[in-house]
Amino acid sequence: MLPIPGREAKRFSDGITWFPLVGGILGWLVVGIACLLQLLAPDWPALPALGALIAGVALTRGFHLDGVADCADGFWGGFTAERRLEIMKDSHIGAFGVLALVLLLIGKYAAYQEIMANQNVLLIPLAFSASRMSIVLLAYRFRYPRQTGTAAAIVNEAKSAHFIGALILSLLLIIYSPVTGLIILATAALVALGIGYFSRNRIGGVTGDVLGASCELTELIALLIIACR
Repeated sequence: MLPIPGREAKRFSDGITWFPLVGGILGWLVVGIACLLQLLAPDWPALPALGALIAGVALTRGFHLDGVADCADGFWGGFTAERRLEIMKDSHIGAFGVLALVLLLIGKYAAYQEIMANQNVLLIPLAFSASRMSIVLLAYRFRYPRQTGTAAAIVNEAKSAHFIGALILSLLLIIYSPVTGLIILATAALVALGIGYFSRNRIGGVTGDVLGASCELTELIALLIIACR
């Protein structure tokens, strides 16, 4: 999380319009770190890929990774919606959560390696921006399954104005590579909606963990799309 001075929003949900921009900024910071490491160690291609992976985790303090682990444990560790929500709220991580995190990080590392090798590093911010747009889409489209919770204010108060504003911002952020950007945005939207409907079937809506998991999974898929260019 990046603390920024200024007037507080009247509602926490008002800030979600800017999520794609925040993602884009994070992406450019990751690009800068990866490029610096590539300059320092041009004969060691694994270093900038590892640096990009670590930078992405460090800059966000692994904020959304917790959602991946919690969703994996809850969705596949419980047999009722109530039990799944209970597991997801538990601070401990289970076998499904560990496996999901390992596979996710391996996938990102492999994608970063290929991106660096293909010299498509400047497209990385597209993945970070689209993944944050997926959060806005889910918050706008689905409901919160609990009475209260960390993300309740975002999900319950997300309006069409927030979604449209975030979408316009996302389209502006892909202007330097519109074709790839549109492919990534469309794919991220489809993946996010799939996650949302699956979550609604399992727990009756989307929680903060689901928003975080969607962010991480759409980011991974977007990076893989860039890696395939």
